[in-house]
Amino acid sequence: MALLRSRYVLLATLSYLMFGLVWILLSDQILSVFADLNSVIWLSTAKGLFFVAISTLGFYFALRSMPNHNYSGQTSLRDLVFSGFSIKRTPALIAYSFAILITLLAIYVRFNFGITSDHRPLVALFILPILLSALLGGFGPGIISTILAFVGISYFMLSPIHSSGTPDVFDFLQLATLSFCGATISIFCETLLRLKSKGNNHLKLLNMLVSASNDPIYVKDINGCYLFINQAAANLVGKSIEEILGKDDTFLFPDSVAKKIMVRDHALLQNGTIERHEQNLITYDGKSLIVDVNKGVISDHSGKTVGLFGISRDVTANKMLEQQRINQEIIFRKSLIREVHHRIKNSLQGTTGLLEQTISNHPELKEAINKVISKIQGIATIHGLQGHHINSEVELLAMIETIVDNNQSLWGKSLSVTISPNLSNWIVSELESVPLALIINELLLNAVKHHAVNDKKIEVSLTENIEKNQVTIDISNNGKLLHENNPSKSIFKGAGLELIELLLPKSGVLFSLVETDNTVTASLILSNPVIVAH
Repeated sequence: MALLRSRYVLLATLSYLMFGLVWILLSDQILSVFADLNSVIWLSTAKGLFFVAISTLGFYFALRSMPNHNYSGQTSLRDLVFSGFSIKRTPALIAYSFAILITLLAIYVRFNFGITSDHRPLVALFILPILLSALLGGFGPGIISTILAFVGISYFMLSPIHSSGTPDVFDFLQLATLSFCGATISIFCETLLRLKSKGNNHLKLLNMLVSASNDPIYVKDINGCYLFINQAAANLVGKSIEEILGKDDTFLFPDSVAKKIMVRDHALLQNGTIERHEQNLITYDGKSLIVDVNKGVISDHSGKTVGLFGISRDVTANKMLEQQRINQEIIFRKSLIREVHHRIKNSLQGTTGLLEQTISNHPELKEAINKVISKIQGIATIHGLQGHHINSEVELLAMIETIVDNNQSLWGKSLSVTISPNLSNWIVSELESVPLALIINELLLNAVKHHAVNDKKIEVSLTENIEKNQVTIDISNNGKLLHENNPSKSIFKGAGLELIELLLPKSGVLFSLVETDNTVTASLILSNPVIVAH
């Protein structure tokens, strides 16, 4: 930035120096052609006033183009110098008055030069009035200036002066050249002013649309500094437009958020593409936003990337509404699932009631039917537990206690449950809850079936290992294992637990069956993914 300002100051100073030197040399040479002292004095004063006016105008544009913080390091000195210039149409009365006055002034100055030799009308002296008139007012003032210059030269400056004689061919050539140049300049300036007016109208319309838009719209240079931002964008980040212009994203967002934005912008500038994405933003005042972002690169006339534009939309409210809708659907779905679990449980309990009625009619089938009832009750237990929780969760401890109570009532056996102190709240996987319930129910049935008659109870204990994220279920009964001579036979078939072999999950459960001091213990070591600590 300092280098750009220094170069600009040096250029402005040298330009003023060159203009002053050239003006002094040329104006003094012009004064030398006047013989009349009064004309010399008058023109000397006029050229001084003209120099002051032109230099003042030059200083005005120079100061307007002085570099400030809004210019990036990529701004060229040429673009900077001409950034202060603007062409616009002057009101008609002022433009026509200026054209008449400046052309008459040029005629007066030329007439008082005192040049009397033939073929020296100095037509080039009238190009400047025509050009200035056309630049201010377009075609009309330019043509008026051209006509006045044509009449003035023809009447006052061509030989013979104040006569009706016919000028020679050289005089016609000069007048024709002046007329052609004047018309061409007038047409060109009219076209330029119309294009400028059309562009300004389009720009005003665009500014109205951008300013009225509720969507944040902004433009950045290649260094990430904001060149333009509308009011909606300023409101989004809680800053004023004046504060934001010339700043980068570190002024609007915390460093972590700003860095992500700037890295993504840099990649976009390198790729030269247009992209759309959602972005989570946190402003300095702690406001959390979700915005839908459209970004693309901006190129100059040569195709060089000079910045990027962005159009964002605050979708925070929409996202919250969408999340609320999803949450409501989830709650409805869970309620529906709970109702389904309750109905399945009731249906299974109805089935057990029919089976119990069958026992009264066929006592000889009591043991077999009770085994079926026990399995059905195990499945009904799961659906009952799932129906109690909004997330259809099944607590391991509740499942075991319910299965134990069911079997104790069904078989009339005394079952003891020992629980590890401060046992964590273990949740059974929904997918494995029914198989695990059937496995535990089958182990209890097997313990009841093979339990020797004495005063010892069937023991069910739960212990956990927090470090290994495991729970061990031990079911112990007084009895012996049946030892066979066939070593290839699995412990499941040897103990009559073929159903357990079929139901065991592929992972998350380890099963063992051991006999110690006339006590048979079936152990299940449960871990993830069958159970998880809640």
